[in-house]
Amino acid sequence: MTYFEFYLSERDDYTCLPFPLTAMSSNIDTMEMVQYLTKKDIITEAGSLLTSLEKRTRASLISAISQSQELQLAVRDAYHRKQEHQQGEKERQLKRARFDNTVPSGEEDVDSDFLKNPNDDIKRRVLAGFIDRSGNVATTVVICMCCARELAVQEVQRIFVDELPNRCLLRPVVRHNAQNLVQGLLLHTTSVSEDDGRQYGPICHDCFDDLLVDNIPVHSLANGLWVGAVPDVLSILNLPERLLVALFFPAVYVIKLYPQRKGAKQWDSMSLNSGVRGNVSTYQLNSPDIARMIEGDLMPHKPAVLAATVAITIIGPSKLPVKSLPSLLSVSRHRVKAALLFLKRENHLYRNVVISDANLSLLPEDGVPEDLLSVVKYSDQQSLLEQEHAGYVVGDDEDNGLSSLYSLFRSLKVYRFTFYL
Repeated sequence: MTYFEFYLSERDDYTCLPFPLTAMSSNIDTMEMVQYLTKKDIITEAGSLLTSLEKRTRASLISAISQSQELQLAVRDAYHRKQEHQQGEKERQLKRARFDNTVPSGEEDVDSDFLKNPNDDIKRRVLAGFIDRSGNVATTVVICMCCARELAVQEVQRIFVDELPNRCLLRPVVRHNAQNLVQGLLLHTTSVSEDDGRQYGPICHDCFDDLLVDNIPVHSLANGLWVGAVPDVLSILNLPERLLVALFFPAVYVIKLYPQRKGAKQWDSMSLNSGVRGNVSTYQLNSPDIARMIEGDLMPHKPAVLAATVAITIIGPSKLPVKSLPSLLSVSRHRVKAALLFLKRENHLYRNVVISDANLSLLPEDGVPEDLLSVVKYSDQQSLLEQEHAGYVVGDDEDNGLSSLYSLFRSLKVYRFTFYL
């Protein structure tokens, strides 16, 4: 079926032939092209080449075209332009027909399902595919027993330890007492499981491919990347305790305490110290003054260093009792001494450190040092706090499950922490 379009002119005594929508042979004669063009088509394309007399009738137009090579080129341009216009119009009609869910007569090749609502089978198939790629199983992460990297479950494969190719590459070059070997191999032990007396675990494709070609995996623990777990004697230290045993002070800490419930008129004793979150701001740190304050090899530092590296602001309707300050601000002289003894024995940077009983006696048995209490400031301007947190994605009342403070310790200049009370 072919669509026809007719153009009528007031001064034409007959119309042009129906314009073919299908492409015609490229060697069609120019005068044949004229039969498919109206006077308006020809004059629009070649009007500047025609005289008023030649424009008067179709016969005069045809006569002028037959005698002029330039006019014949203009006719060809008009013919091809009209052909493109007609083809575009056809495509628009077909699109409208699809949108209206109707197919023009004779266009059986048009996809009648275009833009129709999908049926239930398609919906179920698409939903199942979405769940397969975004559900709990697809988003599960595992730790490679070779490199200890956390990866998606699709990026690893499970294998028995005794079936690892070229497993000798995973033996540690330098042994350490804290290393827990699995069949003589330096692996991430928490990723290794046992089944019928055989040990197995996940290994990422990168590590497995390296082992297959007899190369030590680049990210494997055996490739000099094993650092071991943080000893308990150090991992239990609070923020001020870490500052008291630190050799360097790359950051200062600004801590704000406020009620978890906005606009609270009193402290809720049932939800004290329930969470912490923070942001990092970089400023110039007065390192020379701090260096002069900690000169010498005596450790721990005197509590005065806490007043220079920690600032505490309590925002609330009344003063907060000292016993209600977060336990993260407390100091135990016994924990500090145990940490120093361990560092002096295990860390060469602490070998020349002298543990001072006099400095230890300045620390509380278990409590907040007076030097920290001396820098506590109180404010009742809770509106300023709301402005400061206006950029947070989650509101204060909407997120109680907050990450650990220690995950925020980085080597930047200033850290700002906000505690929920």
